[in-house]
Amino acid sequence: MKKLILTLLLILLIFPVVYCENKELDELPDLIPYRKGDKWGFCDKDKNIVIECKYEEIRPFTGEIARVRLNGKWGLINKKGELITQICFDWIEFPEGELFLVEKGKQKGLFDTDGNEIIPCEYNCVVPCYNGVIIVKKNDKYGLSKESGEIIIPPKYKRIKKFNNGLAPVKRLNKWGYIDTKGEIVIPFIFKEAYSFRNNIAIVKKRNKRGCINTKGEIIIPIKYCCIYDLENGYLSVVYRKGNAIMDDKGNLIVESNDKVFLVVTGGLVIARYKKEDKFGILNFKGEEIIPFKYSMVENFSEDMAAVELEGKWGFINNQGEEIIPFKYGWAESFSEGLAAVKLEGKWGFINKKGEEVIPFKYDYASGFSKGLASVELEGKWGFINKRGEVVISIKYDTIKFHYGNLITVKYNGKWGFIDKNGTEYWED
Repeated sequence: MKKLILTLLLILLIFPVVYCENKELDELPDLIPYRKGDKWGFCDKDKNIVIECKYEEIRPFTGEIARVRLNGKWGLINKKGELITQICFDWIEFPEGELFLVEKGKQKGLFDTDGNEIIPCEYNCVVPCYNGVIIVKKNDKYGLSKESGEIIIPPKYKRIKKFNNGLAPVKRLNKWGYIDTKGEIVIPFIFKEAYSFRNNIAIVKKRNKRGCINTKGEIIIPIKYCCIYDLENGYLSVVYRKGNAIMDDKGNLIVESNDKVFLVVTGGLVIARYKKEDKFGILNFKGEEIIPFKYSMVENFSEDMAAVELEGKWGFINNQGEEIIPFKYGWAESFSEGLAAVKLEGKWGFINKKGEEVIPFKYDYASGFSKGLASVELEGKWGFINKRGEVVISIKYDTIKFHYGNLITVKYNGKWGFIDKNGTEYWED
């Protein structure tokens, strides 16, 4: 009786884990691209053909719409297999939201999901960019349009860059300024160069010096620096003649140095390079050395660990600078889902955060884990393993190319096809 109860408890403990792992893998689209010989259509999860295999090429559904190619031209169909546009375009892509960018020759336009032409196919460039505003280019001039097709500004500017924080840099003659989504000039044309806003701050250039402004055009960082780089996370690296510094997006000085180049800000730490010896280390915001400048390379922290190179070998440090995993690997990828792919004596395997070998070193290449799976290469073929090192998708494919959610594009025996993350193949030859 005790043995039976123990067995039942084990089943209850194990089952939810297995269920959660498989549930994510089983979440497939309603319609899956399916190939019969050289023709493509769509099937359901049981491989029943729903849309006839008659196309030369297709893409998975995005929402209710899919792209299909026939006689060298592209069009759009719905989930009933009905055409919602003519098959007459050289290419179709999904730049943003519910709109489709279409190309005919060198001309571009936009369609919506009902097959309605929003922007006629007569522009050199069409870029949906911000709150229903679309940048259009015609005869080397840029303008703005609404999603309805109504022109906000006819093409008249030499350049319009990406909108952000409600403003876009625009070039008129040889000067840059900023306009809003109504096309009204908000910041005058006084700059030699201007860049898109990020976190309400933008880098601008006057003469050969750079600084930063806010969305009112007020100078936040004086226009006196040789270069300014956006380090993201609200920080900027500014370079002047004798050194460089890190500032926040309000122009406050965080840390500066005359002999170090600041590269990345992550978790309140700064990865930097010591110029004299070309070595990498890490500082805090007080400029104090947290991790000594002795490494040939320092990768970004991931899961509180960073891969670092020392004298041609790779190991791992934590964010206190302690060397946790010894320097013995030929290469190392960042930790992902508790494991890191590392190379030892010409072969790839996986270790945990204690440096213990979890998956043997036998692969020619291995990627990091994502959703419980990692792609591996062995003798020129590709497949997938799980975190226990078990092969869950056979290592037999020539190429693994694109991921569409839980669908993967693979090349097998010279032909492309789709598989899911359980290894099911959606084709027949």
